[in-house]
Amino acid sequence: MAAFAATLVTEALVALAWARWARCPCPLIQLFTLNLITHPLAFVLSIQDINFWVIEFFVVIAEGLGYRVLAGLSWQRAFVLSGLANLVSLGLAFL
Repeated sequence: MAAFAATLVTEALVALAWARWARCPCPLIQLFTLNLITHPLAFVLSIQDINFWVIEFFVVIAEGLGYRVLAGLSWQRAFVLSGLANLVSLGLAFL
């Protein structure tokens, strides 16, 4: 549960900073919704001995698609946000 909370806080802060920089609305509700789906799924896949990097790749793809569909972001913005949020979250997890 702590890992999930840390992911949400980290990715929300990244999304807020990114939205300010990109001058577009911040999709926080979509971020929380997508993480409610991808985080537990990634956990279940990780205990099934699936490669960590494969899981992360598909999380970025799934969340990017979600930002495109649920938040109406352009393809580029959706995948930049997904990639940045997951990269920072992942980086902090390794500290």
